[in-house]
Amino acid sequence: MKNNFPLFFIHIPKTAGSSFRVAAEKYFGSDSTYYDYGQANQETHPDIIKYEYELKDRYLAAKTIKQNAKFLSGHVIYPKYAPFFHPKV
Repeated sequence: MKNNFPLFFIHIPKTAGSSFRVAAEKYFGSDSTYYDYGQANQETHPDIIKYEYELKDRYLAAKTIKQNAKFLSGHVIYPKYAPFFHPKV
Protein backbone atom coordinates (compact mmCIF):
# COMPACT_ATOMS: atom_id res chain seq x y z
CA MET A 1 0.00 0.00 0.00
CA LYS A 2 1.27 3.46 -0.92
CA ASN A 3 2.27 5.78 1.93
CA ASN A 4 -0.02 8.84 1.96
CA PHE A 5 2.06 10.79 4.45
CA PRO A 6 2.85 13.50 5.13
CA LEU A 7 -0.37 15.41 4.62
CA PHE A 8 -0.35 19.19 4.24
CA PHE A 9 -3.21 21.29 5.57
CA ILE A 10 -3.32 25.06 5.35
CA HIS A 11 -4.94 26.51 8.43
CA ILE A 12 -6.78 29.79 8.08
CA PRO A 13 -6.32 31.97 11.20
CA LYS A 14 -9.18 32.17 13.71
CA THR A 15 -10.95 29.01 12.45
CA ALA A 16 -10.78 26.61 15.43
CA GLY A 17 -7.06 25.96 15.07
CA SER A 18 -6.53 24.87 18.67
CA SER A 19 -9.27 22.25 18.46
CA PHE A 20 -7.98 21.03 15.12
CA ARG A 21 -4.42 20.86 16.48
CA VAL A 22 -5.50 18.69 19.41
CA ALA A 23 -7.42 16.35 17.10
CA ALA A 24 -4.49 16.07 14.67
CA GLU A 25 -2.08 15.24 17.48
CA LYS A 26 -4.40 12.53 18.79
CA TYR A 27 -4.81 11.02 15.35
CA PHE A 28 -1.25 11.30 13.96
CA GLY A 29 0.69 11.43 17.24
CA SER A 30 2.34 14.54 18.63
CA ASP A 31 5.81 13.51 17.37
CA SER A 32 4.50 13.19 13.81
CA THR A 33 2.47 16.41 13.78
CA TYR A 34 4.38 19.46 12.54
CA TYR A 35 3.14 23.06 12.61
CA ASP A 36 4.40 26.31 11.14
CA TYR A 37 2.87 29.35 12.81
CA GLY A 38 5.99 31.47 12.38
CA GLN A 39 9.39 31.56 14.00
CA ALA A 40 8.28 33.16 17.27
CA ASN A 41 5.26 30.92 17.90
CA GLN A 42 5.70 28.16 20.48
CA GLU A 43 3.48 25.80 18.43
CA THR A 44 5.90 25.84 15.48
CA HIS A 45 7.80 22.55 15.37
CA PRO A 46 11.47 22.79 16.42
CA ASP A 47 12.61 21.20 13.12
CA ILE A 48 10.80 23.90 11.17
CA ILE A 49 12.30 26.64 13.33
CA LYS A 50 15.76 25.16 12.83
CA TYR A 51 15.70 24.41 9.09
CA GLU A 52 13.22 26.94 7.72
CA TYR A 53 13.89 29.98 9.89
CA GLU A 54 17.35 29.70 11.40
CA LEU A 55 19.40 27.80 8.79
CA LYS A 56 17.11 28.66 5.85
CA ASP A 57 17.88 25.22 4.42
CA ARG A 58 14.93 24.15 2.27
CA TYR A 59 16.56 20.82 1.40
CA LEU A 60 16.95 19.74 5.03
CA ALA A 61 13.51 21.09 5.90
CA ALA A 62 11.92 18.98 3.15
CA LYS A 63 13.96 15.91 4.05
CA THR A 64 13.09 16.15 7.74
CA ILE A 65 9.38 16.74 7.13
CA LYS A 66 9.14 13.87 4.63
CA GLN A 67 10.96 11.48 6.97
CA ASN A 68 9.34 12.42 10.28
CA ALA A 69 5.99 14.14 9.78
CA LYS A 70 2.65 12.56 9.04
CA PHE A 71 0.89 15.90 9.11
CA LEU A 72 1.97 19.50 8.49
CA SER A 73 -0.25 22.49 9.09
CA GLY A 74 0.03 26.16 9.86
CA HIS A 75 -0.62 29.74 8.87
CA VAL A 76 1.37 29.56 5.65
CA ILE A 77 0.74 30.21 2.00
CA TYR A 78 0.46 27.18 -0.27
CA PRO A 79 3.69 27.75 -2.25
CA LYS A 80 5.85 27.60 0.89
CA TYR A 81 5.50 23.84 1.34
CA ALA A 82 3.83 22.71 -1.90
CA PRO A 83 7.15 21.53 -3.42
CA PHE A 84 7.56 19.10 -0.51
CA PHE A 85 4.35 17.22 -1.32
CA HIS A 86 2.93 15.26 -4.23
CA PRO A 87 -0.69 16.15 -5.05
CA LYS A 88 -3.25 13.53 -4.04
CA VAL A 89 -6.11 12.66 -6.38
